[in-house]
Amino acid sequence: MKMRTTKDWLLVAAVAAFPVLAADGLNVKTGTWETTMTTNTAGMAMPAGAMADMTPQQKAQMEALMKQLAASGPKTITERSCITDKDISEGAFHQPADGKCTYKPVVATGKRQEMTFECPGDKGVTSGRMVVDAIDSANVKGVMQIRAEGMTIDSTFKSRWLGPTCAKEDKD
Repeated sequence: MKMRTTKDWLLVAAVAAFPVLAADGLNVKTGTWETTMTTNTAGMAMPAGAMADMTPQQKAQMEALMKQLAASGPKTITERSCITDKDISEGAFHQPADGKCTYKPVVATGKRQEMTFECPGDKGVTSGRMVVDAIDSANVKGVMQIRAEGMTIDSTFKSRWLGPTCAKEDKD
């Protein structure tokens, strides 16, 4: 079950990070944005040490669960968020407070943003790549790849501007 939590956390973090990235240097509007992301996860497996104390029956059940989760196919989620002038001026890939992740711009124009990143953790390095293309000031699309703990998360996303004001729940 721990791998499921990690996968969910990475996906939520990716979706939460997207709207700010979209604002960073891209020619996009401020206000409420809606992002739909489709994610496919592969390579989910329990770390060897995690199953060391399990009985053969428990190991078999856990392996079956991992196969089932991996075979469940792509997942799609839709989230709303708020892009402000501050988001645009500060940029998306500023160093976080914990100082652990490093970000490297590959392309940075008003129409396209591409970035690679690495974040060290207790169980290894999470790394990835994100590309965002501004179709126009109210629509963006992109791809994201994340590699962590022996699994890969590949996502595609589209985001559209809904309006110039943000609801309270979009600002969180």
